[in-house]
Amino acid sequence: GATAAGLLASVRGGGLGAVLLALLGWAVLTALASGVVRGLRLTQAQAPRPPIAAAAIGALCAGMVLGDPGDLQALAWRLAMFVTAVALLLISLQRLVAAGTPRPGCRAGLFDCSLPAWPAGAWRDRGQWPILLAGLAMLPMMAALPLMADWCRAAQVPPQLMVMLHIGAMFGPAWLLQGAMVRWSPHLLAGVCALLLAAGAAAALWAPAPWDLLTLAAAHGAAWGLAWGGQLWAPARRGQQGGSPLRAAAGYALLTLLFGMLVQEAGVRGITVVHAMLGLAAMLAWSWSATSEHRLRSGAEPRATTEASSES
Repeated sequence: GATAAGLLASVRGGGLGAVLLALLGWAVLTALASGVVRGLRLTQAQAPRPPIAAAAIGALCAGMVLGDPGDLQALAWRLAMFVTAVALLLISLQRLVAAGTPRPGCRAGLFDCSLPAWPAGAWRDRGQWPILLAGLAMLPMMAALPLMADWCRAAQVPPQLMVMLHIGAMFGPAWLLQGAMVRWSPHLLAGVCALLLAAGAAAALWAPAPWDLLTLAAAHGAAWGLAWGGQLWAPARRGQQGGSPLRAAAGYALLTLLFGMLVQEAGVRGITVVHAMLGLAAMLAWSWSATSEHRLRSGAEPRATTEASSES
């Protein structure tokens, strides 16, 4: 109720106070949703599969509700009705959670399935950098979403098309390839993420409008989705069971604030530079890791041959 009231008041002269009210209410609603989903998953007799299909359906619904972000009056009404319906649904689902028998050993729900986690020590492994960097690709894109509506109109691209393209890229490839990703090695997943990040960065820098940002949204959205889906299938690369999500939440919050300030100062061009840096860093890290791995293998083969000759 507070979120809906804040949303409606924000487009009727409510000012910053109304926006903050909606923001705080939305944060509580997100935490409630996370707790309910985690509770439902704990009540299942077997370990549930990664929720890629469910997330894709949820993202599709979110894209339909979002529609044109530039029409604030209509957007406020759609979001107000959306959060009211979701709150009523979560309240009813809580009864199922309370009736279930929880199992121990589950990771924290909030930020654990919705964002690629950063396990302790992951950044020390350069081979994981493309996957970790792909998990960041969504933050600058979301920070630039309000400006994207104006850019789409100037480029004669429907804003709804940009939103649905981005959401489809985020979850479509992960959903289609979820069976194959089970067999992917971390090196292969990192290579695919690095290639997608580099392709999106190259398009943003050199492709003509409107293909520059459209290709960027598709490529980096797919990189995020594959990194997210690949890490769901590999618990060793995720946060520890029973771990607190506070570190990941604080990191993402800080980065979101930084990207927001960048959008305010540099606009869409600044976001393009950020995505280009993500693509360059991912390709360098993957190339460095592949070269190091090749050198290790090359050095191991002569030693193995020498040892075999000595034994003979």
